Amino acid sequence: MARRALSPLLIPPASLLELYYAAHRWGTYAQQLRAQALQSLYQERPALDKELSLFMPSLIDWQVYSIASRAKDSVLDLGSGAWIADIDSLPFIPSAMAKIREIIAEPWSFGSLIAATFTKAQVLYVPESNTISCDLLHRSKTSGFFACEVLILVIEDGASVNIVRHHDHIQGIYGNLLVGFIGAGGQVTFITDQYFETDAFGVEHESWHLAEGAKLKRLTGLTGGKQTWAVRDFILHKDTSVEHSALFALKGQEQAALLTYQTHKGKDSTSSVNVKTLCADTSRFFYRGLIEIEQAAQCSRADLQHRSLLLSSGARSCAIPSLEVATDDVQCRHGSAVGKFSDEEMTYLLSRGFDREFASQMLIEAFYAEQVSSYSEPAANTLKNRLVSAVLP
Repeated sequence: MARRALSPLLIPPASLLELYYAAHRWGTYAQQLRAQALQSLYQERPALDKELSLFMPSLIDWQVYSIASRAKDSVLDLGSGAWIADIDSLPFIPSAMAKIREIIAEPWSFGSLIAATFTKAQVLYVPESNTISCDLLHRSKTSGFFACEVLILVIEDGASVNIVRHHDHIQGIYGNLLVGFIGAGGQVTFITDQYFETDAFGVEHESWHLAEGAKLKRLTGLTGGKQTWAVRDFILHKDTSVEHSALFALKGQEQAALLTYQTHKGKDSTSSVNVKTLCADTSRFFYRGLIEIEQAAQCSRADLQHRSLLLSSGARSCAIPSLEVATDDVQCRHGSAVGKFSDEEMTYLLSRGFDREFASQMLIEAFYAEQVSSYSEPAANTLKNRLVSAVLP
């Protein structure tokens, strides 16, 4: 499927883009990737996503932001042969190189924007049949810069990985390109907790590639942000499994957009995407989700669900789920609902002696609980608590 440009205003003007690109020099391999990504931003623009542009036009004024300083290269030994190092280590992992080039060659995408201008770029590598856990902390941005990070995960066959990642952003624009490769039989559990102050922007692209028998369990939570944009791709081959929950809490005039793509390329693959959002005050949320079943993906199962709860008359949510199925003998479903808390639920809690504030908290916690309860990591509960507190009076 041809991807559509989210908004012409989401890519800086060419003169500014070249300044961002020229601000830092990297090693030979990294520079080659950046140059290829820059060229993809000069290609013919794809068709515009009209629904998104009308519902949530970009608020970013690129002229205000300078490129952030380059983050220092670091090498971190995670034990058992696993490590984190700068992106110039990638040529030592041939299995990932060609796919990375393919991703950043996509014209007018967030991935190519971030790959052309990154200020930090690392590879996390886990060898075959190893088990590791790691906590990736991201430093806060406290000034008006455009700072973007590339993180490439290479999880070899049979490895098992648990990752927790935190983002806290005060001002400026944060761009994030995350590319994950999970080898045959590999298993990844990944929790991301993102917090943006009211004046901060976010631009994100995730792309996950699962080899035969691989499994991904992904939980993301986002609170705040003047405007955040995210694209998440899941590419499944034979007998693979993806379970993704995306949770949002917005208030004031905050805005967020999420686009997900579940692409089934191999038979007996299973994917589930569940998006839940609470919108208070005059906040806005846009969601577009696509399930794509290719001809070779017989006996696949895919599910896509979106739920938005509006906590005020001024809040807005728009969702466009869709299916593209090119084979038979598959199970696919999608659904979307936008509404408010039931008056009966609130009346019931109030009649049991709870005050309105505590009753609201209980209903909000219950809204997120199903997606969080399947994770044993403490970070999942921390994420849920942040979501709940974000929209309480």
